Amino acid sequence: IAVSEAVKECLVKFVGVPIDKIEVIYNSAAGINRESSSRKRIAMRQNLGLGENDFVVGSLGRLQEHKGHIYLLEAIARCRGEGIDCKCVIAGEGPERPRLDDRIEELGLLGQVKLLGLRRDIGDILPALDVLVQPSIIREGLPLVLAEGASAGLPLIATAVGGNPEIVSDRVNGFLVAQSDVSGLSEKIKFLAQNPDEAERMGENSRRIWQDKFSSEIMFKHIDRLYCRMIAESGR
Repeated sequence: IAVSEAVKECLVKFVGVPIDKIEVIYNSAAGINRESSSRKRIAMRQNLGLGENDFVVGSLGRLQEHKGHIYLLEAIARCRGEGIDCKCVIAGEGPERPRLDDRIEELGLLGQVKLLGLRRDIGDILPALDVLVQPSIIREGLPLVLAEGASAGLPLIATAVGGNPEIVSDRVNGFLVAQSDVSGLSEKIKFLAQNPDEAERMGENSRRIWQDKFSSEIMFKHIDRLYCRMIAESGR
């Protein structure tokens, strides 16, 4: 079982697994309770020192160079330089933290970008965001944080790397951009900040995509179907 088409391709190309021996079944992502989302949004924003009407961009993941957070910082600085009053929160820890701290200061983003460190309350942080960004520059198998963001009804922006396009459908539930493309990333953030109706539409599409592809019910159904087929074939 491969968790994405991108992983399937790697198994065939680099490991030599016969393609007919691989079944793609997406991992499920925990769903965000929509009834409690509004309460969580208010509480978390207060906890993080964010305003009720702030446009908040978020990214969640280990702070490593290949995750591309440095380009997100550049994009936030560009947006703010063009009059978009956006804030950014990044949850995660890792070796890239000192470099990101330095770049935040160099770009004049102190107080506008918050590095939250390692968090165990992602289900509370996601509802506090207006858009979730995955700016990876090298590889992704199937980033479940994007699926979790989809379950929270968020528009998504991701680089067209690995399994990202299997969660983010360009212009349907968000945008795909080229890796390291600061200009493209800032343009998409700016668009969502200036077009709340489109952002809401994309967020609703995200929720539907999660229900159709990444809910636990869907994953279990596909696994059950696969094993039933294997049992039937073994008895022939």
